[in-house]
Amino acid sequence: MIVVVGGNDASSKIQPEAFKMTYEFVMKTVKSINPNIDIAVSEICPRRNVNTDGTIQLLRNINKVVNIFIRTNSSQSNNENNEKHECKGCNAVCLNVRHILSKFDELKNIITINNRYLDLFGLVETFLKPDINNEQCKVPGYKIFRKDRQSKDGGGLLVYVKDSIAVKNMSDLSINTLETLWLEVELPKSKPLFICTVYRPPNSPQSWIDLFEAEFDTALSENKDIILMGDFNIDLIKIDNKKWMNFINHFNLQQLICPAKRICDNSETLIDHIYTTNPENIAHCHVPSYALSDHYPICLDRKINIIFNAKKEYYQNAVSSSKNSKELWNHIKELNPKMDNIFPCKMQYENQTVYNPQDIVNILNVSSVAEKLNIGNNTSDMDFSMLQNLQIKN
Repeated sequence: MIVVVGGNDASSKIQPEAFKMTYEFVMKTVKSINPNIDIAVSEICPRRNVNTDGTIQLLRNINKVVNIFIRTNSSQSNNENNEKHECKGCNAVCLNVRHILSKFDELKNIITINNRYLDLFGLVETFLKPDINNEQCKVPGYKIFRKDRQSKDGGGLLVYVKDSIAVKNMSDLSINTLETLWLEVELPKSKPLFICTVYRPPNSPQSWIDLFEAEFDTALSENKDIILMGDFNIDLIKIDNKKWMNFINHFNLQQLICPAKRICDNSETLIDHIYTTNPENIAHCHVPSYALSDHYPICLDRKINIIFNAKKEYYQNAVSSSKNSKELWNHIKELNPKMDNIFPCKMQYENQTVYNPQDIVNILNVSSVAEKLNIGNNTSDMDFSMLQNLQIKN
């Protein structure tokens, strides 16, 4: 069971000991009903102008805390395991906030508390206008990208991106009449990718899909992974828009959100979507049962170190398929084709650093390696222990 503590209840105006007594009474009551229940508590999300600094640390000290934007199993609900999970990739969230300013204090608190995990937070229906400057919705540690609706009320997009992430606003990909915000994001040791935050208003004409397809086709020509996330106002439970389904199938897009995303009194809909051109690069997606509006946030964890892992796999395949040391050396050179001369200036071999060029050549071309590569032309009999100890440093 996850207990959500209201910001008013956790206000610094309340004495910490009184808060602790009340909280422990609730825990004791719950345990009396079910002694085996596993209890965790969400981070505090206060309402406007409520200071929780005096009780947040107390709350963390007396029970384990879960992060609502990070998917965890029941055995992984404490901070330690969440920190392990954080290292797996880049975490992105999208939420239809339905008016950001009225909820900004709470939103800012959520992002600030979870800043170790949240790399990108996209918001749709911000209701912002150009006369509202970024200082009014600034979150420390994050860059802001906006696309406000220029004419009638409503709509609007805003994306927070962590300062440490290299990002570029690809405004040239957007068609002015569409509420789309394209960003080129460069993650550590990974090729740049496009993340597009989308808001499609209800009752949009079918021509909206034609215009969006033109945007998408242009982005696709850049040969980058693409992630689309936002409120499309197309209910995938009913699948009532054949033209949109044709668009998805034509570009072989994978939709990643399955549970109902918007819950009203009498209905559930799936109108908030995440699409990707390369689902194998997504670690997972999930939908927390928590919201600042009548929409739940949609979350994804995008893998990083993709280039590093690809090179590692390529190198391993190269070693297993090479028949002689010359061919193996050619494979090693291909790992960095942009450099004309990639001869290593030093090499780690058998726990020693080798600097002399001739010694490095001898290591790479020792006859024993060539012999082992050619034993019966049978890779299953090869012993590559020598090669596995090599670490080239450019």
